[in-house]
Amino acid sequence: MLLAALPVSADTLWLTNNDIIRGQVKEMTDGELHFTTPWGGTVEVDLRYVRALETEQLLWVRMKGQNTFRLMKFDQKGGKTWMLDNQGNETELDDKQKLARLLNNEPDEEQWLFSGHFNVGFDTERGDEDEFSTSGQVNVQDRVNRNIINWKTYYSREDGRTNDREFKISYDYNRFVDEHWYLLGNSLWQYDNSESPEETVAGGGGMGYQFWDRPDGALKMDLALNSLWENYPNDSNEQHMALRWGVNYSQKLWDNLSFHQDWVLFRRLGGKKQWLLDTTTSLRLSITDNLWFNLQLDFDYDNKPAEDSYRSDHSFSFGLGYGW
Repeated sequence: MLLAALPVSADTLWLTNNDIIRGQVKEMTDGELHFTTPWGGTVEVDLRYVRALETEQLLWVRMKGQNTFRLMKFDQKGGKTWMLDNQGNETELDDKQKLARLLNNEPDEEQWLFSGHFNVGFDTERGDEDEFSTSGQVNVQDRVNRNIINWKTYYSREDGRTNDREFKISYDYNRFVDEHWYLLGNSLWQYDNSESPEETVAGGGGMGYQFWDRPDGALKMDLALNSLWENYPNDSNEQHMALRWGVNYSQKLWDNLSFHQDWVLFRRLGGKKQWLLDTTTSLRLSITDNLWFNLQLDFDYDNKPAEDSYRSDHSFSFGLGYGW
């Protein structure tokens, strides 16, 4: 057993070969834990060989699939590692490979982080048509700025001809003013050749609140004032001011199963009092750390649709997803 005596503030590693190392965590990147010891300087330990971790110091921690750092301590109980944040929340770290980065100094504001995911699905709602959809998200963030790009595409073909085409892309900019509150700027472009309006464009700004962003889930909500343009197949168009309410929620249900829901609600201001709702709900069953089976329901609702249009439209797809 390898054991070194250090002051009370020492961090401790329990290795899979039953060795114990005491020292101080400096950082973790690319699966390698940089650990300073009094007997050998800084050593690099492969995270695969760390059975449990306990720290006296608060570390800046980022998990895979997340785009924010959070201050946490690590605790060892019964050979397992638990993470404790500065609000008293405790979460078991059931898989250490989910750690993306550890730092013992505050992250540089100019240190940009890239993350995202991509889903490919096959629709099951429309009979004999061949249907294919994609969706995804890209996050680019430093400590106070967050850039989020979302997209969806949908195609259906019957007898070798394309019937329906749908494209949607949105961009959100978040500027954090503290740990929870952020300023919001948003934009949206959507085209659907089977709907009326055929094209929708929106843009504006407001405020948002990040309730939590933990390894087992996240919740954020924002409210903005938008200008909303709608173009119809008969070359007519309408422009209105609208309130935009956005919600993003994710929750780990079991070790390899998670629930995700994103929705945006537009409420037109003025006499028409129109509600436009767009939601995406999915279940992800993990195959590996980065690959999953994806079941996804897309639902749109318009309480006052144009003539010959339906109030609601939905599609259910299954496929594969990949995250980084």
